[in-house]
Amino acid sequence: MLNKSKNKDKGFTLIELVMVIVLLGILAATALPKFADISSDAERASFEGIRGGFSSGVSIAHAAWLVSGEPDSTTALDLDGTNIYMSSGGWPENDASITTGAGTMSSTKCTAVIDTLLGNIDVGTISSSASQCNFYVPSGTASAATLNFTYDILSGAVSDVLVGAPPLT
Repeated sequence: MLNKSKNKDKGFTLIELVMVIVLLGILAATALPKFADISSDAERASFEGIRGGFSSGVSIAHAAWLVSGEPDSTTALDLDGTNIYMSSGGWPENDASITTGAGTMSSTKCTAVIDTLLGNIDVGTISSSASQCNFYVPSGTASAATLNFTYDILSGAVSDVLVGAPPLT
């Protein structure tokens, strides 16, 4: 009678190994689209932060205007060493280098307002009407020209981040 070896080989069979590889492939294929979409989510979150910071800056500037006795639109308001001119309603309108055309917005004035309140940030700026600015994600990013928000100098309203191309006028 032959002694049968009681030591069985331990390890994976070829079929088990192939099944594990196939299962990992299926999991990777279903998870990849979710991870690939993270960059656009990050861009949106970053742009939401810019909008929130801008909205806060507008509110702070308006509060400073009220505390300063509501000066007219030809008097510069000092915001921590930076001059800004306010609309007749007390909302940020332009910086000290732009003093003509009070009450009407232009791309240059819109850029001046966001740069004065937030510093020199990378957003596209257009004036969508005489009293509104539209800020959008600049070209060269995945969300270019699809995320935008508006600012109205008559009411101080800053819209939520909108999805879609900004109104080009």
